[in-house]
Amino acid sequence: MLLSGIDLWLDLYKAGEKYYENEGNLRLSLTKCFRKIADHKGLNYEDIRVEKTIIGRTRVDFSFANEVSLEVKFEPDYPGMPLTRKPVTNVVLKAPDREVAKYAGLTDAETQMRLYEVELDFLKLMALKKKSVPYNYLLCLDEDGRLYRNLARSFKTSKVKHLSTPWKLIRRGIDNLEVYYFLWQA
Repeated sequence: MLLSGIDLWLDLYKAGEKYYENEGNLRLSLTKCFRKIADHKGLNYEDIRVEKTIIGRTRVDFSFANEVSLEVKFEPDYPGMPLTRKPVTNVVLKAPDREVAKYAGLTDAETQMRLYEVELDFLKLMALKKKSVPYNYLLCLDEDGRLYRNLARSFKTSKVKHLSTPWKLIRRGIDNLEVYYFLWQA
């Protein structure tokens, strides 16, 4: 259901039928796609949870019957906004939750590091896999190309540094803009 829902959303995005300007709206539109797929397959969409707490105070964007988790990162293209103000790329740095750090296998020094939110998402999904959730995904959609260009060299911990992120190029339906995305599995 997860992969079918993401494929449906990407098809709508490429066709220009669904376009949203922030991550909250992206989660809402993905929820609609997941529910549509669940209805089509005769599954119970009540098992789809949004913003579910799983480890400590850490939440995931989506949880599917405690078997699958999905984190979503969306860097919209804000015309005229200075690059230093981009909301996802330049989000306030945070330290990882202690339980996430423990399950992700961070060193003491890495636990004290302040990381970008997208880096914390990688660690969170790796921790969920070790703790209890067998299938964990990160969907990253980047309309302005900034994450695509900077993500690989932004990683600070040895755990995250070695991850490969296979980006794909698609075109946004409303203006044929080049957009990068990846779907990564922990």
